[in-house]
Amino acid sequence: MGNFIDLTGKRFGRLYVVRRYGYVQGKSIITWECLCDCGNIVIVRGSALRSGNTRSCGCYCKERTSEAKTKNLQGRKFGRLTILERCGSTQRGTALWECLCDCGEVAIVRGVCLVKGHTQSCGCLQREKAAATVRGKFGSIHPAWRGGKSSGTYPPEFNGGLKRTIRERDDYKCGVCWLYGNNVHHIDYDKQNSNPANLITLCKSCHNTTNVNRDYWQTTLTGLVGARERRAEIKFTGIVSI
Repeated sequence: MGNFIDLTGKRFGRLYVVRRYGYVQGKSIITWECLCDCGNIVIVRGSALRSGNTRSCGCYCKERTSEAKTKNLQGRKFGRLTILERCGSTQRGTALWECLCDCGEVAIVRGVCLVKGHTQSCGCLQREKAAATVRGKFGSIHPAWRGGKSSGTYPPEFNGGLKRTIRERDDYKCGVCWLYGNNVHHIDYDKQNSNPANLITLCKSCHNTTNVNRDYWQTTLTGLVGARERRAEIKFTGIVSI
């Protein structure tokens, strides 16, 4: 065992050491009772104090997380995304930001994903990386092959306004896994068909998954949309007893 170091009366970040508390159960590791600047009392290992790993009762980390949720990001750029304006919050209070990608697409992204570098484009960067992995695969051996049907280009009506309408309709939830969703997907894979009934919100992971085995996913997503519409109709009209 090393020499005992008395930490009583010393300060480590926001923590003031009040007294020696005891040992970690079953070990010879000394713990200390500390008073945080916020008023909370916390028990901390001496090694965590001396190394700087623990400098508050946890309030500092909470403040940093809160800052990421509320910090004004307007005008800043993250990767290919330039922040246009804040456009709401998730159910957990995380800020949502409308972003303009370098490719011209508009995307709605959580602030925490921007700050941490998890999201750096509207999805075009991921598509470019995916295309690189299948480069040299053409025709029926390509994972996105659909009987020679051209992928085509998006029509003018498939714009940021329509996408936001679909996301809000779907409550920013992926139609497959029900996690947060930001991608608007054409169910029949026809980019010219921008009828809202043909559009569904998906998360990034599920959206990538639907690019393979498209016949299966078209049938599955059509069924999910049909079920959603039936639930909405029942909720609106109520159940009528005969």
